[in-house]
Amino acid sequence: MNMKIRDKNQAIFLGIRVGSIFLLTVIVIIFAAYYTLSRNFQTLLTDYTIKLVQAMVAQGVDMVESELEIGRKEAAMSAASFDVADAVQGSGFRLRRFSPGKDVMRMVYVSEAQTMASDGRKRVINDRPDIRAAFGGDIAVYGPYFNEDNEFVICYSAPVIRNGKIAGVLSIEKNGYIFSRLIQSIRFVNTGESYIINAEGTDIAVSDPSHMEWVTSQYNAKKILGGQEDATTRSILELERKGLDGKKGIGTYYWKNGLVYVIYEPVPSVGWVLFGGLREEELASMTQSVFFASISKGPALKICLAVVFLLTALIIYWIISSMKKSAEINKKLEIIANHDALTGLLNRRFIETGLDEEWKYPIRASGQAALFMLDIDNFKKYNDFYGHLKGDDCLRRIAATFKKAFADHNGYVIRYGGEEFIAVVFLVERKLILELGNKICRLVENEALPDAEGGVVTVSIGMCHIQSTVDVSLSECIRIADKALYQAKTSGKNRAVMLDAPQQAPGAAAQQGISDSTTMG
Repeated sequence: MNMKIRDKNQAIFLGIRVGSIFLLTVIVIIFAAYYTLSRNFQTLLTDYTIKLVQAMVAQGVDMVESELEIGRKEAAMSAASFDVADAVQGSGFRLRRFSPGKDVMRMVYVSEAQTMASDGRKRVINDRPDIRAAFGGDIAVYGPYFNEDNEFVICYSAPVIRNGKIAGVLSIEKNGYIFSRLIQSIRFVNTGESYIINAEGTDIAVSDPSHMEWVTSQYNAKKILGGQEDATTRSILELERKGLDGKKGIGTYYWKNGLVYVIYEPVPSVGWVLFGGLREEELASMTQSVFFASISKGPALKICLAVVFLLTALIIYWIISSMKKSAEINKKLEIIANHDALTGLLNRRFIETGLDEEWKYPIRASGQAALFMLDIDNFKKYNDFYGHLKGDDCLRRIAATFKKAFADHNGYVIRYGGEEFIAVVFLVERKLILELGNKICRLVENEALPDAEGGVVTVSIGMCHIQSTVDVSLSECIRIADKALYQAKTSGKNRAVMLDAPQQAPGAAAQQGISDSTTMG
């Protein structure tokens, strides 16, 4: 009897020990699984957020470059049509032929003999870098900077050419705060924001209006922090140095006892750098626990066993879901980075990230391709007359028409910037290219969008045809198409002009491009 009781007690004791060990093991597994999953989820979330910030910064760079390109084209077109003798009156000149937008503050004409502004103000700007560059034949950008009237302006200057000589320079002065407005959309969560520095490291734009004093005070981290030797200062200056050296990437620094993530990317055409950043706590706050509430309720063993099986299922599910989500995130980021939000077309960034590499192989294989560059005629006047909302609608309709025209062709349709579009097609004959250009002009004209002068919206098209035994770079074709577009514009607009890329036969010199054009008006 005693033996039976002892055996029974030993069995109970052994069961308790086994059960306790099992229960302790389950609890340890739960805590380990929770910790591991939490860390992995937080890492995944952090990577996703940083990629999203990178995509937004890249979009911001594209917007800034587009605004700069619009300013350069406005200066070039205004200078090309500027009649000194007709425009000059007394101390200033009339803007009868110009319709400046809301961000244009004034136009200034500079010659060796005189300097005069459209608002009659006296200006001494002959030694300004963009003016000197324009007298040398370039289209130059200067600023944004505070002028003698304490106005924050960015200047676009182009040579006024008459009889084959530079007669003077026409400079368009625009509101320099436009770049702060452009990047206001590039803000992240609660504490994140973005800003732009110029080639000297001075702040010229901020996304947060409450930090506009960074611009107005011309804050320069290198000048202000350069003499300090703490780790935070060195980190900030190192990030700015990398951006100013033309690099893009991700960095961190500590600010007010917190870690800050910083994404930086240069604005290549002017040597500026766009920064976007957010604090670490913004990332950490997006994770939360879902396990402990259940453990404290009900029979512990049953709950733990249920949680074990549940965790096993969750681990498998989260692994599959994480892989799927990562693929979806990468796909969405790819779309965001390479597509224009307004028109849905590929954007200018795609030329560098995808098209430049793909370009080489069809050209080598077939020896023929074509690049179309389309520009909406008098679009600035359209925007000024109807407003930006109607202007956006006009861009969407022209983009849809342009895309439809290339639906049956192997290639890409891209919004190059502002009112300018590019299309690239492969395996296309020369005759078909010119026919296609003329067809697009007719399609746009048939849309019958009323313009600002009582007519309809039209487009001018420049085309580059490639049929060569040697490689022709994408950038060279863009340059040739842009030259053809300029010919279309100066020949009366609403037409297509084609130039051939240089050809080279064995033992022969490269042939020059041949121009074909058709007037549609």
